Amino acid sequence: MKKILVLATALFALNAMANENLDKANELYAKKNFNEAYLAFNKACGEGEKKACTMNAIMLFNGDGVAKDRAQAEKIFTKMCDENEGMACEKLGEMTAYGLIKDKDDNEAKSEEKAKALFKKACDNGYKPACDFVTK
Repeated sequence: MKKILVLATALFALNAMANENLDKANELYAKKNFNEAYLAFNKACGEGEKKACTMNAIMLFNGDGVAKDRAQAEKIFTKMCDENEGMACEKLGEMTAYGLIKDKDDNEAKSEEKAKALFKKACDNGYKPACDFVTK
């Protein structure tokens, strides 16, 4: 029982640290201090904060404080979407809808269907902005 209590306390402390790092990263990003924000998001991501991983991908996609790397952004969005992080699914859906990602046959009709599926997954996972795309 004592080991369980110690483990639960340690997990709670790690979660609090991850949340603290995510909050710090969000503040830095809002102030457009992109270099430090990227590092803070990266730290929070390493601590298991999925939204921080998605923000890193957004920064890579846009080139905010880091070299633009859309291929790496796509990989991160895909991984986070696979882990049901709604914002990542929505961003992956946007990339797909705009033709930045196509299926293996380079077929845009299928890409539109895939984009809608990604928007639905994002909406289903609580990312409300994606819900607007589901009804279109």
